[in-house]
Amino acid sequence: MWRSVARPSRQSREPAFNVPPATLLIAIGLVSIHALLMVAGTSFAETVWIKLAFVPADLARSFGAEGRVRPEILATLITHMLLHANWTHLIINVGFLLGFGSLVERALGSWRYVLFLVGCGIIGALTLFAAGPFDEVLVIGASGAVYGTAGAAVRLFFVPRLGVRGAVIFVVAMIDRKSVV
Repeated sequence: MWRSVARPSRQSREPAFNVPPATLLIAIGLVSIHALLMVAGTSFAETVWIKLAFVPADLARSFGAEGRVRPEILATLITHMLLHANWTHLIINVGFLLGFGSLVERALGSWRYVLFLVGCGIIGALTLFAAGPFDEVLVIGASGAVYGTAGAAVRLFFVPRLGVRGAVIFVVAMIDRKSVV
């Protein structure tokens, strides 16, 4: 038995992908940066990673006699989020960003969401610094920002009674130390 269904009007159709603007721009930006680095070649990409990756030992060494951190070291707390080790690393981060970031952006608004996302990425890098201040590893990727956003989404939408402590426990349980390059 076939049943006829009325076709929705143009105005009532929802888009197939309903990603808020900041989340969409960030995802496109991350994919574009990675694609450009891959097209430019391994040598160029490695040079960029060395310059823009967060290295905990660099931050530890910068607390020397001057007593202040050099601006280029502080900048890596943000720039490391723009780089990814490979396509798999990028796709996982962008997938989580699209899924969880969309929810959080709708709740916070675009500007507050972007500030929250960057803050989570910085906190992620500083957490790695606290765990190993003299590690000479190159930390790249938006994982800290994405994990923070996932925790916020869980807290805001899935388990409101979870509280901040519960959201932090959820994020820590999700983190895989191998995701740090």
